[in-house]
Amino acid sequence: MLRRSVLTEKIARRGLHLSREYSVDPLEVLFVREVMDTAGDPLPATSSDGPPVHTDDTLRHVAYLMAESGQTTLPVTDRRDPDVPVGTITLEQLLKGRLRDLQEERHSERVLSPLSLIGLGNGAREAAG
Repeated sequence: MLRRSVLTEKIARRGLHLSREYSVDPLEVLFVREVMDTAGDPLPATSSDGPPVHTDDTLRHVAYLMAESGQTTLPVTDRRDPDVPVGTITLEQLLKGRLRDLQEERHSERVLSPLSLIGLGNGAREAAG
């Protein structure tokens, strides 16, 4: 079993040590439509509300715009008709999307023990015992 992935192990063997593994940024794979608020009256897309975002924008893009504009609530518009507001997205919703992804990641991780690697995990031990 390698301590690193095969790709980072190859790089390490060449003398370049990475401080962390490669991973997919969850804000790059989650979209506005997955976390936005469509209840109530959406904000009109005016410059005072911050730049509008679209339902198919990534949360990474939203985080960038929030940081750049200093706004924590942005209007969401329809890309085909940018003058039509369809909802809002807040910093809290962006963070909840990240938390949801983190919980899914933790749930899908499988912890391997030395006994499970040789076929003597909990189920195998009970069957054998």
